[in-house]
Amino acid sequence: SLLPPEEYRKLVRRASSYASFQLSEGVRPSQYYVGRPVVCLTILLVCTVMLVLEMWVNDWKFEDFRVNPTFGPSVQTLLTLGAKRTDLILEYGQWYRLIAPVFLHGGIIHYAFNMLGLYSIGFPLERQFGSLAIGYIFMLSGVMGTVMSAIFSPRSVGIGASGGIFGIFGSAWAELFQNWSLYHGEAWKSLLQLTFA
Repeated sequence: SLLPPEEYRKLVRRASSYASFQLSEGVRPSQYYVGRPVVCLTILLVCTVMLVLEMWVNDWKFEDFRVNPTFGPSVQTLLTLGAKRTDLILEYGQWYRLIAPVFLHGGIIHYAFNMLGLYSIGFPLERQFGSLAIGYIFMLSGVMGTVMSAIFSPRSVGIGASGGIFGIFGSAWAELFQNWSLYHGEAWKSLLQLTFA
């Protein structure tokens, strides 16, 4: 049987997102955590291991500050570990270079800022929306960021989790604006948190 229009509108509104449903029911944030942020912890761990591996391959030396001001390895080390360079992808079929750069970083400063962004927005959103959603958004955004870099900046060496992290930021903004009315006065607080995260 079909629902009356008013009940149907309520159902659609509640189903727009898990968090919005919880907020519309007056549930406090600590009550709707899906679980531990397994995906974000895994990303953090993999990026950390890769940074250590970068420095090991670079003989535990930082590249000259004038060449790499982020306190990290040489460009050759990054290329050895799978950094994006379009000619290597297209001419030599090294398609793994579309995924590997997501977990590589140019140095300690680059790594620290990316992991701070992941911690400030990725961890809470994974608790709220679940590991599958955040993992999907991070990987799809990260790979698409690499693809766009390969198209629009083919000669540059590309690395970093920024594409995936910006994808998570973007999804948070989209969810906030889509469900603005369901936040019952908390929307401005969420907007400020996203702006300064």
